[in-house]
This record gives sequence, structure tokens and C-alpha cells, in this order.
Amino acid sequence: LQSLNPSSGRVMGEVAAATVGDVGTALRRAHAAQREWAAAGFAERIAVMERAAGLLRERADVLAAVLTAEMGKPLGQARGEVRATAERLIWLARNAEEAAAPREVGVRGGVREMTEYEPLGVVANIGAWNYPYFVASNVLGAALPTGSAVLFKPSEVTPLTGHVLGELLADAGVPEGVFTVLQGGKEIGAALAGSGADGVFFTGSVAAGRSVAAAAAAAPRLARVGLELGGKDAAYVRADVEDVAKAAEALADGAMYNSGQSCCSVERIFVHEDVAKEFTDALVAKVRSFVVGDPMKKDTYIGPLALTTQPDFIEGQLAASGGKVVRGAVVHPTLAVSGSYCSPAVVVNPASDSSLMTQESFGPVVAVTSVSSDEEAVAAMDRSDFGLAASVWSADEAAAR
Repeated sequence: LQSLNPSSGRVMGEVAAATVGDVGTALRRAHAAQREWAAAGFAERIAVMERAAGLLRERADVLAAVLTAEMGKPLGQARGEVRATAERLIWLARNAEEAAAPREVGVRGGVREMTEYEPLGVVANIGAWNYPYFVASNVLGAALPTGSAVLFKPSEVTPLTGHVLGELLADAGVPEGVFTVLQGGKEIGAALAGSGADGVFFTGSVAAGRSVAAAAAAAPRLARVGLELGGKDAAYVRADVEDVAKAAEALADGAMYNSGQSCCSVERIFVHEDVAKEFTDALVAKVRSFVVGDPMKKDTYIGPLALTTQPDFIEGQLAASGGKVVRGAVVHPTLAVSGSYCSPAVVVNPASDSSLMTQESFGPVVAVTSVSSDEEAVAAMDRSDFGLAASVWSADEAAAR
């Protein structure tokens, strides 16, 4: 399985791909290893996870460089992801024992009712490419300290980050079989989802999530399934916002961070007509200040898109948006030829039924629509099949809520 650099289009490296047969073998080994891991106790498991967090910090520069080269995240942002992953592992590990502690439900007629928690067992984790370390930590960081084993399939877009993460956990002391990396494409993801693992967790597109859910439902034994499938996140800037420019700068960052490749990127902004011009001018100015370029360079804020097909998809959305398209920095011709870059864009008052307003863009583009009232804003924000995150910018917290 090859890893491609989206900035240059060159092959970075290769990892050995698993077979469907390997999934069954890994599942059997994981079940055997999980029993011993669960018996080890919280203190030992938490210590291992704390060592893993320490290694993340020690190796931050190397891990960030792999991430940047493999999916194009600007290096400073990649370092931020590694730091956040270490913090997430520490928090989950140190709260694991309390979260799994027995709880008394009640006492009635001499009967004491208790809820006790046991390790889920073997967890299948089908990873994401946009935050490959951090998204993985949401699953493995909860599963491992509470005594479960993990079968981890990194995204085929970021196999090297999955490889180095597996090495790091082994170096931290996670026993063989307790965390297993299975590299591959859709066929390995489908095999994992339908393997009969005790839990199946996936972060990615809606279409892929439906496939994962269907495969898990058809498995020999039903699993606990968790899906996080993207969004079309909306923000509303009320007329009473205290600092219009500051709101614009924050929302520009919310839209363009990681080149807009975040499940909770701000993709739709609704702004009250009383401050619409001031806000839009400030938003455009901030977006135009973002440097588009080589993600390894310090001043780069927007790098290439990880998927080579995404620039054409976004350009199609822009062309059919029905709004005024205002561009940010122009992509250098050399980068445009060798990598999958997209010039950032702000689209003013696009058609409400356009793809730009209804389908996840997952790139450096944001729509701004003027509204005349809170009621109009809320109705427009709710006009979406997605639901993940939203924000209201106002000086009046009660009104915002």
C-alpha cells in the first residue's frame, strides 16, 4: 500500500497491506490477548497509556513531519495535532477507572441494584485521514485503559501515520495482539466491520458510514457501533456581536484550518444584514491573508488537499453556487501542477439549494449569507441533513442560547 505526498504527488513509502484472512487471524489473537490485558488492572494499563503520551511528546517533530508529508497538513498544525493527541490520551487514561467504577442505582425492598462495567472486548477502529492521530486516540484512548483490545485500520490515505502510531504504542508497552494495525482499503474496512468484533467505530463520510453500519449489522454477532460522519456546520453572527472583525477572523480560522478538511469546519455563515458588509469585508481580508503553499514551510496556513479529486469537486461547487465567489491567495503554478491545491474562497449569498450549501465541501471554502432576523438565521441553519456543530456569535448569551 503506497503513501503519496499530496503536495508533490510523489510516493513517500509503502506498508504491507493486510488480507481479508488476516482480519480473522488478528481478531482471534486479539481476543486471547485482551483477556490478559483486562486482568492486568487499571494501574498497569494507565501507566502504559501515560508512557504512550510521553512518547508522543518526545517524538512530536518526527510524527508531525510524517503527517504533513502524507496528508498535507501544515507543519505547525500537525505539531498541534500530536500535542492534542497526547493530551487526549492522558485525560482518557486518568479518568478511565472512575468512568468504569461500579455505580449503585438504588436500594428497594432490601434489594440493592448496581451497574458494573466490563471491557467491551475487541474493538474495531476504522480511522480517518484528516486527523489520523487524534481521531484514532478517541477510540484507542478509551478502549485500551479500560481493558479492551483494538484492531486499527488507518485510512488508506495515511498508512504511514498508522504505522508509526502502532510502533509507538508497542514501544510504550502495549502487548502484542492488544493493538494491531491492519493496513488496507475498503475491503479491509468491510472485513473489520463485519468480523464479529465487539465494537465497531468509524469516522468518515456518510456513504462509507452506511457501508460500515450495514457490514456490522450483517456480522455473525451484533456489535456496538459508533459513527461520526461529517457535517455542514453553520454559524450565525447576530447584529449585536461586540467585535465584528474578531468574529470574522475567528470564523475564517474555523473555516480554513487544516485547509477546511475538518468534520466541524465552519462551511455556512449567516450574518445579520446590519453587520453583513462589515463582517464580509473582514472575513475576505482574513482569508486573503492566509498563505497557500508548501505545508513544510513555517508561514504556510493552507496546504494541499489530501484527496486528489477534491479540488475539482470544490471548483464544481463554486461554479454552480449562484453566489459571488471571492478568492484568497492564488496557488503558485508549480504547486498547482504537482499537488492537489485549491485556492481558498468566500462565496457571498449563494443559492440555498446549491451543492455548496447542502453537501459537505471539505476544503478551503466558506459561504456567507445575509439574513434579516434571528428566526431567518435559525431556519437557514437547520436547512441541512447534517448535524455536528454550530455556533452563534452575540453579546447576549441568553439570546444566543
